[in-house]
Amino acid sequence: MAEDHRFKVLLRAAELEDAEAQYYLGTMYYTGDGVEKDYSQALRWFRLAALQGHTKAQFNVGGMYYNGTGIAQDYGQAAKWFRRAAKSGDTNSKSVLGLMYYYGEGVAKDAEMAAKWFREMALSGYEGALYEAASSDMEGFDTLLDFEQCYCWLLIAGPDVSQYAEYAKNMVYTDLSQMQRDRAQEVADRWLQARSADQREMEYPMEQGDRHTLSELLQMAEAGDLPAQCRLGDIYHHGIGVRQDYAKAAHWFRKAAEQGYPAAQFNLGVYHFHGMGVKQDFAESAKWHRKAALQGLADAQNELGMMYFLGLGVKQDYTESFKWYKLAAEQGVVEAMSQLGYMYNQGAGVARDAAEALKMNSKAAEMGDANAQCNLGSMYLVGEAVKQDYERAAELYHQSALQGHIGAFGNLGRCYAKGWGVPQNDEEAYYWLYLAIKEGYTEPIALKDEVADKLSGKQRKAIEKRAEEWLKSLQ
Repeated sequence: MAEDHRFKVLLRAAELEDAEAQYYLGTMYYTGDGVEKDYSQALRWFRLAALQGHTKAQFNVGGMYYNGTGIAQDYGQAAKWFRRAAKSGDTNSKSVLGLMYYYGEGVAKDAEMAAKWFREMALSGYEGALYEAASSDMEGFDTLLDFEQCYCWLLIAGPDVSQYAEYAKNMVYTDLSQMQRDRAQEVADRWLQARSADQREMEYPMEQGDRHTLSELLQMAEAGDLPAQCRLGDIYHHGIGVRQDYAKAAHWFRKAAEQGYPAAQFNLGVYHFHGMGVKQDFAESAKWHRKAALQGLADAQNELGMMYFLGLGVKQDYTESFKWYKLAAEQGVVEAMSQLGYMYNQGAGVARDAAEALKMNSKAAEMGDANAQCNLGSMYLVGEAVKQDYERAAELYHQSALQGHIGAFGNLGRCYAKGWGVPQNDEEAYYWLYLAIKEGYTEPIALKDEVADKLSGKQRKAIEKRAEEWLKSLQ
């Protein structure tokens, strides 16, 4: 019963375009957690979350296309989604992209692009990428100078990065003169010394305005300084001057969180929610978000509102959800304003109030929230708590659509098909409806087919090309 309830709550939220709910619904279908395993459904929900910028979902969609899981194998689509995730900072996606460029999978074979992705990670201290960077030099080119560079990368990476690293270094070693070996060793030594010096001498700014080196921060943190402990967590989380290490970040966040530091409590809540450096545990996440929220931290209040809304780690409770979203919205969290707009409109956790829904959606829309823009557009379209205004509705749908909101794609396409607020235009209607369906929103399929019948095959092909090019520009 509990699993059935969790699924129903997540499904409702996912259908309302909550990216986190879509991601976890995809995870349930992928693993068979509480539902029958269904890769096609997993892909559907991962894709919807990915379209809203959810980095883990983007990586998962890329992986499913790459492996042909739940869909025909398509390296081109895999590369597209890995690229989106990589641009959001996902290190796994960067590594996979490097390999795809190296082997020419879904992209033109390009040793230089492969090395670019590997070295981007290598220069931040990720030894696995150092080895891959060496491999791209070793196998992608055939001059002695490149073998010398490869040897240098392998020296920097060290022997423990891969079972093949020492073998590769010895193999390259035999192809180099003593002068080249010495030169590569000198460069590697300088690089390692510089990296070590940078880590020692780099100064990190604190909220109070002062700056400290890593060693100073460590001394302060060990002495119990809460801002220093939280700052160390940030440093290891982002890999600023050190190798990214979620476990170390979680360690320092916990140190400060257990002593009541709200920013650290929030970060620890996020870590438990996503399973970063710690075991994923929604109840533990809710515990830490609540501690930070009770101290007035707006982001924690917003996250706690989401967890009560979805029933993640806590018993699902719309009234509690509304309470925390309202507190976050009062501090200017735009996501909370948008969610309040929905809850007022639906009467979820509060008496239904279309005027308040209009107010909240208007505030969030003015701040650029795509969900609020789409929802506000629908209120203008039907004249709910506001004078009916097709032009304003179409304008809001357009603003939302330009941010990639798939619901707005469909709504804007319908406006063009019907001539609501814009001149009736079958080509524009087909363009936006095609985008909606291409990106996984299937509700307007019948309308798209109806519009398609009014266009020639040549027109449809040109519009689809234009739509694909626009989607590509978002990557």
